[in-house]
Amino acid sequence: MPQEDKEMNDKAVRTDDGRIFAAYDTSEGKVYIVTEHDRSATTILFAHGY
Repeated sequence: MPQEDKEMNDKAVRTDDGRIFAAYDTSEGKVYIVTEHDRSATTILFAHGY
């Protein structure tokens, strides 16, 4: 992940505000994991469905 995204994730965890985002390369393609700012939902999706 780009440094900017890492910093945004760190800030979101510290302040309890903001989305948390992750991306992983897998044998099935890139996978994204996004947790909403209010922590109400976490979504996992493949790049082809994004």
